[in-house]
Amino acid sequence: RYSTAILPFLWIIFQKVHCNAFVSRHASPISNKSKHQMEEGCNYATLIQGRRRGQRQPQSQRFSEFKLNGLFGAGNTADETVDNSTPPPQKRILNIACDSIKQGALRFTLGLYLIGQQNTPSKSSWTANQADDGDLNMYYMDKTAMFAVQLTDKSVVVDRYGSSPSLRYMLQESVMLHGLLDELESLAFGGNDEGDEIKDENRLLVISEPNKAIENAREVLPARAADV
Repeated sequence: RYSTAILPFLWIIFQKVHCNAFVSRHASPISNKSKHQMEEGCNYATLIQGRRRGQRQPQSQRFSEFKLNGLFGAGNTADETVDNSTPPPQKRILNIACDSIKQGALRFTLGLYLIGQQNTPSKSSWTANQADDGDLNMYYMDKTAMFAVQLTDKSVVVDRYGSSPSLRYMLQESVMLHGLLDELESLAFGGNDEGDEIKDENRLLVISEPNKAIENAREVLPARAADV
């Protein structure tokens, strides 16, 4: 009879001791090393998820964050009457026809070039980003507009997005695009490091009208500032 009454009491004590041990084990402080490993794991998972390719991202998603930061007007207040599913107005600025393009290598080369121009004319003036569809996007610091470089099998295209680009944006965009044309011209017609001629089949791009394509593209842009 006494053993029957004691058993439930012993069971309650056992559960309490087991619970306290469990809490003590899992409530102990996490070491800095463990925290660092957990953060690295989360960051790596986020990076992998963000870099997945496959489907071309809709323009309304690609520029939604940019729109909410003043693309449709002054300040950072979004206009609730604006249909956010509609991408910002697009204007074709440059379209250079090519006989051939090595898309992967040219995208990599132009991407490095644009990254190197992010602090022109001042620190953080531009932000370079490669979209999931491969377009090279350049966002200006005042967030009134941006431009995207798109490569196809037969062309290099530059589009502007933004309903009301500022005068400052327009001036700096012209500087950036003249520089981009310089880079394309060098890749299409320049020699190697030793000064030797490069065969067309080894070039990253072969322009269809080599005598006038680059100059025709420059005529669309405001005249570049004279070198001092």
